Amino acid sequence: MDATVQKTNGPSGAGAKWEHELRNVINTAAVASALLRRSLESGSTEGAVELAREVENACMRCGALLRDPAWRPS
Repeated sequence: MDATVQKTNGPSGAGAKWEHELRNVINTAAVASALLRRSLESGSTEGAVELAREVENACMRCGALLRDPAWRPS
């Protein structure tokens, strides 16, 4: 059996929860950065700081997920 499947489908489901949370924050960073780029390309700076903050927060959350042994799949 594939090791990834074993990690995510274990009895506790901790791996699946961790992967889901990590995907969510990566998607948040991707969407916010795309919106920020589009906004700046169109010459608008309205909301740029908030979007940049959202990207930064999502990246920090990714780092926390990767560092926290309680969240790491076994």
